[in-house]
Amino acid sequence: MRKKDILVAVVLFALAATASPLFGQEGKANPTVWMGPPSFDDGKCFRELFEHPDAWKETRPVIDVLMYADHQLDRQFTDDELRGWFSKLQQ
Repeated sequence: MRKKDILVAVVLFALAATASPLFGQEGKANPTVWMGPPSFDDGKCFRELFEHPDAWKETRPVIDVLMYADHQLDRQFTDDELRGWFSKLQQ
């Protein structure tokens, strides 16, 4: 075999090995749900989530990641606010 043939075989093997999860051959993967409210308006959107928990009670259990701009978090909210809100996330 020539080097080119070996290289083609290696590339095809690598593609086949990495493609199986893409086509569901490894079983179904659960989707990951991320939620990231915008940080403008002094954190209004993030704050409203926790001030009105009933408005998203069906959504909370399916969210895997609640993200926020880390450089804004300590500017816009106190530790006491965050501690109280985060303790309620699983409710």
